[in-house]
Amino acid sequence: RCAHESAQRHFTRALELLEQLEPSAMRDELEINVQIGLGNVLMQTGGWAAADVQAAYTRVADLCRKQGITQRLFPALWNLWVFNAARGEFDRAQALATQLHDLACASSDPASLLQAHHANWSTLYSRGDFTGCAAHTRDGMQLYRHDRIDLSGLEYGSHDCGVWGLVVSARTVALLGESA
Repeated sequence: RCAHESAQRHFTRALELLEQLEPSAMRDELEINVQIGLGNVLMQTGGWAAADVQAAYTRVADLCRKQGITQRLFPALWNLWVFNAARGEFDRAQALATQLHDLACASSDPASLLQAHHANWSTLYSRGDFTGCAAHTRDGMQLYRHDRIDLSGLEYGSHDCGVWGLVVSARTVALLGESA
């Protein structure tokens, strides 16, 4: 029953210990891992919009940029997108979703591109841009494979984005007055 609180204490203690190490790429990589773990726990205990969540993932993004670690930057920015979307800060969420799309296109990674579309269709739907939402949902769902167990869902919101894509797509089609 206390697993999240215990994990949070351990991650916080790990950060304290990391402060004692000399600055180095290895120390930064260790901190990235700890901050990602802490951010995930904070989302569970304090909610997606908790200020501590923003601090953890902003630190991860800063360290990733400093070290040039783009594969770890994407999930950090994705979780910052979640933070902003949960707070209703849709201008910032849209800027992050666009940045995610640019990173995913540059990486040519279909899983990242699916998550970038996911961030975009969710934000555009919330902003009332149903045409843009429909385009991202269509493009994202072309990348989705329902017959595959996708463990990236654990890193990206702990849900199946294909199910959410189908829900948003159906709502968007109805709001645009189209038929499926």
